[in-house]
Amino acid sequence: MVDILMQLLGAFLAILGLSIIVSVPKKYLWVTGLIGAIGWGVYLFMDSFTDSMYLSNFVGALAIGLSAQISARIFKLPVTTFTIPGIMTLVPGSGMYNTVYYLIAGDEVLSREYMLQTLLNAGSIAIGIFLMGTLFTLIFSRRTKHEYEDVI
Repeated sequence: MVDILMQLLGAFLAILGLSIIVSVPKKYLWVTGLIGAIGWGVYLFMDSFTDSMYLSNFVGALAIGLSAQISARIFKLPVTTFTIPGIMTLVPGSGMYNTVYYLIAGDEVLSREYMLQTLLNAGSIAIGIFLMGTLFTLIFSRRTKHEYEDVI
């Protein structure tokens, strides 16, 4: 239990630091840190139930997407203010590193394996964020059916 709390605290602090670097407004830094910690917590929860890191990343990205969408509407800021720092806890950095490392080392088989894992992880994160953004927009859209017909 202590290990999980330390990981969540680490995720919060890491995203807080990244949010400072990417110039998130100071009064919303805690929100981006919280979103990153929520995403990492959901990832850890899912990882304890499934062997698929892709599913864990996908569900973690859904949680980040939902938290970011809600925060963007509450604080009246662009959703990317909360999404971009939030997903950094899930980004497969070690997979990217290993892909390049084994490519340079001349082991094409391991390099391809890590590249495929990295692309699948990144894809599951992107699909989770995209799906939540799309669903949130469809559910909470203020446009009526007739307004959409005028656009088409």
